[in-house]
Amino acid sequence: MIAEFFRGLRSYGNAHRVIIRHRLWRFLVIPGILSIAVVIAIIWFGGVYFDNWANTLVQYALPESLRGDATRAIAMVLLWILLVLLAFMTYKHITLAFLAPILGHLSEKTEVLLGHQSAEGFSIARTLQDLGRGITINLRNLLFTLVLTAIVWPLVFVPVIGAVVSTALILMIQAYYGGFGLMDCVLERKRFSVKQSVHFAKLHRGRILGVGSGFMLLLAIPLIGWFLAPAYGTVAATISALEKVEKTESPHKK
Repeated sequence: MIAEFFRGLRSYGNAHRVIIRHRLWRFLVIPGILSIAVVIAIIWFGGVYFDNWANTLVQYALPESLRGDATRAIAMVLLWILLVLLAFMTYKHITLAFLAPILGHLSEKTEVLLGHQSAEGFSIARTLQDLGRGITINLRNLLFTLVLTAIVWPLVFVPVIGAVVSTALILMIQAYYGGFGLMDCVLERKRFSVKQSVHFAKLHRGRILGVGSGFMLLLAIPLIGWFLAPAYGTVAATISALEKVEKTESPHKK
C-alpha cells in the first residue's frame, strides 16, 4: 500500500510531463479560473456575512459580562476557522462535480495521447451524462467525508496523541475521497457503475490516497495551486488509474 501511495503521488510528475509534451495548457484555463472563482466566492462570503454573524453570536449567545471587542474578535476567528475547514472538505467535491464534463474531456484526451483509446468526439448526451455522474459520485464522497470526519474529530480531545491521530485520519479521509473523485473520470468512461467504482477504489486505496494527497498539496498553494489542481489532478489520476484498469476486466466486457 505504501509503494502504491507513492506511485499515485509520483503520477503528478508524469502529468506535468504529459501536459508540457502535448501542450495541454489550454485545458487548464477554464478549470483553473473556475477553481479560483470558487475560492474567491468563499472568501467573499466570509467577508460579507461574518461580521454580522459575529455580532449576533456575541450579543445573543453570551452573557453581557463577556460581550466586547475581544470576544467579537475571537468569534470572527472561530467563524473563519470553521469556514476554512468546511471549504477544504467541500471545495474539491463541488468543483469536481460541476467541472466533470470539462475534466472528463481532459481525461479522455490524456488517454488518447497515451495511446489507450481513440477519441469519441463531443456529444451533448455524453456531457450531461458526465455531469450527472460527477454530481452523483462527488455528493456521495462529500457525504462520506463529512460523516467520517465527524466520527474521528472527537479524538482530538484524547490527551497527548489524540490531536495527531485525529488530524492524520482526517487528512487520509480527505485524500481518499478526493483521489476517488478524480479517478472516477476514467472509471465512468470504462462503464464502471458507481458500485463497481467504489469496489475498485477499495482495491486500490493506496494509489487513490497518493493521487488525492497530491491534489491536496496543490490546493495548499495559493492561486497557482488553486489554478493547477483540477487539471493536474485529472491528468495524474488518469495516468494512475489506467495502469490499474488495464489489469482489471472492464465491466462492459463481461
